[in-house]
Order: sequence, then C-alpha cells, then structure tokens
Amino acid sequence: MNSVFGTRFPVTLSGRCGITVLVTARFPFTTESDNKFCSFKASEKEMKTNADSYCNAWIRALVSLRFATGIALCITLSLSPSVSKACAGSLENGQSFIEQGLYELAADSFSKFIADQPKSPEGYRGRIEAFLLMRRYSDAMLDVAQFNAFVVPADAGSIDWILAHYEARIQTNPNDTAALTGGSFAYWWNFDYANALLHLDSLIAIASEDPYAILFRGSSRLLSGVDQDMGVMDFDFALHLDPCNPHSRFIVADGYTYGLPDPERAFFEGLLAYTGGLDTPRINAIFAASFEAWGNTLVSAYFLQRHIEKVTTSIVALAPLNSQKSVDVYFEPGMTVEIPIMIKAGKKVRIETSSPSEEVYDTVAVLLSPNGTPVTGSDDTNEYFAEFQWTAPFSATYRLRVTTFEAVGTGTVRIRRL
Repeated sequence: MNSVFGTRFPVTLSGRCGITVLVTARFPFTTESDNKFCSFKASEKEMKTNADSYCNAWIRALVSLRFATGIALCITLSLSPSVSKACAGSLENGQSFIEQGLYELAADSFSKFIADQPKSPEGYRGRIEAFLLMRRYSDAMLDVAQFNAFVVPADAGSIDWILAHYEARIQTNPNDTAALTGGSFAYWWNFDYANALLHLDSLIAIASEDPYAILFRGSSRLLSGVDQDMGVMDFDFALHLDPCNPHSRFIVADGYTYGLPDPERAFFEGLLAYTGGLDTPRINAIFAASFEAWGNTLVSAYFLQRHIEKVTTSIVALAPLNSQKSVDVYFEPGMTVEIPIMIKAGKKVRIETSSPSEEVYDTVAVLLSPNGTPVTGSDDTNEYFAEFQWTAPFSATYRLRVTTFEAVGTGTVRIRRL
C-alpha cells in the first residue's frame, strides 16, 4: 500500500463471490506524530516510512458493490467491506487479501472464520500472519495465547500443521516474504529460535530493512542466549526503523525481561508500549518482573494481580490450605483459583506451585490481604513456576490466587503450602 498524506485514492478488489469492491480511503496524517506514545516529533521522512503500520487503523471507506445485474449498492463502513459471511470469512479470501497487501481485510476475514471454528488452527494462523504484516506484534501474541488455550488442547498436532504449512509455502516460493514472516514467528513462539533465525535471515536477505525481521532476529538472539550483543544491535536498529510503534517497544521489553535481563530498559520500553495502548497481560507481567528485580514486592504484586484480572474469566473457590498441605487443581483456560490462607502475625508462609503431570509449565500467583490489596506474588521464580515466601504483619485470613500464565494452560497444577 502506498500512503499519501491527506489525500484519497481508490483500490479495486475482486472477490470470489462475484463482487467487485471499490474502496476509497483517506489517511489523515501530518508530518508530525500526534500519537500519545511517541515522546518526540517524527520527521516527514520518518512518518512516511512508518505510515503503513498505522494507516489501516484510520480507514473509513466508501464501498461500492456491483453485482452481475449492474445494480450498485453503496454503504459506509470501517475496515472491511460488507460482503457475505461465507465470502469474507473464508480462508481463501483471507489469504488473498494478504497477497494483495490488504491486511486489515485479511484479519477481518480470518476473524469470521475463527468465530465459526474457534478450535481450528487455520484461522489463527492466518490472522496472526496478517497482524505481523501490520506490525501489530502484541495482537499476534494475544492470538498465540488464544491458540494455546483453545486449539492445542483440542488438536495436539496443530502446531506441527502450522509449521508444515509455512515450510510448504517457502519451498514453493523461497521469496514469499509473508510466508517467511509467518513461519519465522511460528518457530519463535515455539521456542525454536534456531529455525526462526534461519527464516529471519532469509527475510532480511530479501528486504534488508524489514522492521519485523530485524526486531525478531534481535528477540531470538536475546531469548536463545546466542549472539546477544548482536541481538541488542538488532533491537536498536529495529527501533530506529519503527520508533513510534508500541508493538515494537513491547517486543523489546519482552526481550529485556525474559532473554537478557535489564529491568530498567524493560520497564522503559514497556512503558512506551503501555502508553501506546498496549495494556495487555504480558505488559503487566513485564512491569511486575522489573519491580521484583528492584526489590519492590508490593508494586510487583500489584502488576501480577492486574495480569491475573485481565486473563480470568472464572474464579474457583477452594477450601483453606493449611501448612504442610497441598492441593492438585485441574486448570482450564481462563480459570483462576482462590484459596483462603490463615496466617498468624510474624509467621512466614511459603507457597510452591508445580505440575507433576507436566501438562502445565508456567504459573502466576498473588496473595491478597483481607481488603483485597495484593501483598506479594510470584512469576517465574522456580523456572517458570510461581513460588514465594512472605511474613504476615498481622493475623488474618489472606487469599491466594493462582492461575497459569495468561490463563491459557490446561492441566493439573499442584499448589503446596510449606
């Protein structure tokens, strides 16, 4: 898509449903950024470089649908044409939109497919690819969370299917930048950084200043612990290419939290992402990690509680847990458990979580005072499992809340009080 500031231009689409769509879009940009998350003024050159990642969010289109009869029906809409669900929600239509560079329309089409088939991997794969091509990396990560929560438990082979899908596309066309983008990200989110880096290097060989490829090469290097110095350089160059994108800031914050720990840099980048509108569960977990590293347990617990609140769709109340006792809980997506914990003044309480069945690998826990204020918490203390000890300032019944990270896990978690 070519962006023209303050002007209108037409795009003609031809759909599989026998409909021709004429879109006239206006992109109301100026040469200065008015985005609240950008703490500096961007030059005209910078804005033109980065405009494509923002313009789709501003589209207000006039659409003319002309059928075989020659009768035209004109409607006003936002983001996508009002075509039938069977057409707009098809996988083929979504992928066709991606090939035409119409990523908002592609995401909308895949969203309709997901609504119809929420446990099928195809819709998530396509929408994630569309989000990545729009540089909406946090949205892609939110889809990964939904994929892990609802698709993987229903189809254990869904991840392998996605990887095979991308390998087939890349084998057919090694210069397919969309396939290299989607494929590298699929390896990245499955912690296979070696294969992610292979596809990212191929993408960079085609487009040397691709912001996504450089950003995720940096992330892969930091998270894998390999060539971290080069990864830092990748991050800095990626931010130079895409400075006002909160999604880029989010990925950098993630890298400096879970890859090369730097709580100051992680918090700064996370704050830019947050003020840019990304108040997501993972951003709150990143803030919690920074404050925990600084020794501020209370503020860390506050952000862990915000993480839990954002992902919880049901709270399951359990019986009180006494000292030297444990309880095994079967978690489902969106589920948080709440357990009364009676503690006397001056006494320590120690909580551990684990998954003997190895169905779950990541938990989050927070302890609430009787008035609901978080007093302590944990994330990734024992590898990826929550674990903490805390001394009560006064006698009371506190409430322990535990969930899986981003509440996407399915399986048994053991909660133990020592």
